[in-house]
Amino acid sequence: MWVQFDGFYPQLKTEDSMAGAKLSDTKISKAKGVDKPYKLADGGGLNLYVTPKGTKYWRWRYRFGGKPQLFTIGAYPSMSLKDARTEHQRLQGVLRGGVNPAVEKKVEKKAEALLAKLNQERSTLAKMQPLAACSEKVVDWPAGSFGAVQKEWFNKWSDGKAFRYQIQMESRIKADILPKLGHRHIADIEAPDIAAMAKAIEDRGAGELARKALRVTSQIYRFAIVKGCAQRNPAADLRPGDVLKEQIVTNCARIDHADLPALLLAMENYTGTKITWYALQTMARTFLRATELRETWWAELDLDRDSWKIPKERMKIPAP
Repeated sequence: MWVQFDGFYPQLKTEDSMAGAKLSDTKISKAKGVDKPYKLADGGGLNLYVTPKGTKYWRWRYRFGGKPQLFTIGAYPSMSLKDARTEHQRLQGVLRGGVNPAVEKKVEKKAEALLAKLNQERSTLAKMQPLAACSEKVVDWPAGSFGAVQKEWFNKWSDGKAFRYQIQMESRIKADILPKLGHRHIADIEAPDIAAMAKAIEDRGAGELARKALRVTSQIYRFAIVKGCAQRNPAADLRPGDVLKEQIVTNCARIDHADLPALLLAMENYTGTKITWYALQTMARTFLRATELRETWWAELDLDRDSWKIPKERMKIPAP
């Protein structure tokens, strides 16, 4: 969906301002090819282009950004005079909205190609096993170890959680917490051990993940106390500020509403990678956060109903 900003694109206008239609079906059918190509005007920049071989194309001349543009709408007789005029009117509306119809056509073609590819892959995707069912190395944690208690806690915690959130939490624990604490008996672990685990995460530049690891560890210990596997929660003795560097929060850059038209135009004319171009266009139309867009799962898309259902857990990832 494009938003029209009145007065922002004063340079947009068609090359031909004639309002009256000039062509008829009879005149078009009688048009034959001659030595040189020629065109028959229909008004508003719309014309029928006739090649020396007699092939006929609907073309539209207009201006965008002060520069002349030539757009091929379709071929005659596949596109009738009535259909050509209807499409011409639609494209004029696109132009008035500040979008170059030629760019819109390229985007639509690429989108159609992508949709065809997605439809072709859907049967393959449907046969794929969920990530949780994929084979992986299973660690046999010793009884009473932090890893064993963590496994029980995770099974209880994950009940009712979104699959994507479960995978995210599991990967954090396996990558950051278990390598340091997993084989230790849960009752033998002290606050300094947990602090060292968090510091190791921070040292690789993941300060926020270090804070989350402290919170998760504290949750596991609370579960262990209820289960009778531990008498106290050493993670509760720690505060992030006691062992981790202070995080400097920088607000994201923003623009004034008056600058929005220029931003949308800059996004439209972005010349970097196509995947980034599509991401910018999608975000401009859906107002998603970057993580919500990047971490989209195929299961969220229903191409038959043209819908995209994002689980509430991904709209704003809750703190563990």
